[in-house]
Amino acid sequence: MRIKYTYTSYPNCPRATKYSHSREKSTAILGAYSGLFSIIAIMLFFAFTFSLFEEGNWGSFFIGFIIINLVALWDLYIIVLRNNNTECKLNIILIEEALLEEDDYEESEYLKQQIVILKKENKINNMQITKKYFLYFYLGLLAAIAIVGIIQGIISAFN
Repeated sequence: MRIKYTYTSYPNCPRATKYSHSREKSTAILGAYSGLFSIIAIMLFFAFTFSLFEEGNWGSFFIGFIIINLVALWDLYIIVLRNNNTECKLNIILIEEALLEEDDYEESEYLKQQIVILKKENKINNMQITKKYFLYFYLGLLAAIAIVGIIQGIISAFN
């Protein structure tokens, strides 16, 4: 399997280009594993749900539910938060490189304040993204799991 890396090149800042490339490479690989883990977790959950209704095996059901939750958190980090953190870190690297070239004291203080502001904005943005993730995706996932469980229970009751 060939993975294409779509990192951003910064001609005036080799450090940012190197960081962008390494993060994009690892994100692509982790994203592929994330998709694989998600598919396996869903298949395991379906298998454990069938065993719950056929045999009353609650332990397997709860293990499947825990696996689904862990994969959902993994996906949140890999797909959303990691990219947001990478963007923030790239902006900080670019500001740090500008600081190294800056001789004016007032301008360098301004750039240092910008770094602090970027870090605060990144934390706030991560919290907002996490809230939306749990409100829309996670609750939708739980609803879908509940519906699948009910359907599987009805099917197993008639067999």
